[in-house]
Amino acid sequence: MSLLRLIIWGLIFYIVSKVIRNVMQVLKNDDTRESVNPPKRNVNSKINIDKKDIIEAQFEELKSNNESK
Repeated sequence: MSLLRLIIWGLIFYIVSKVIRNVMQVLKNDDTRESVNPPKRNVNSKINIDKKDIIEAQFEELKSNNESK
């Protein structure tokens, strides 16, 4: 019976600690959301793409195996 009580108390402690940790994380996230500024975008353009983001690539067509049969 004492082993069963130990397991039950362990489960209760685990659940309570998880609930407290989750509540603290939610409270912490609410505070940080207010302080974070949204990223600024150029209002005049629909899409803001920098030249450094564009990558040149070369493609070659692959022949399927069905054509060789």
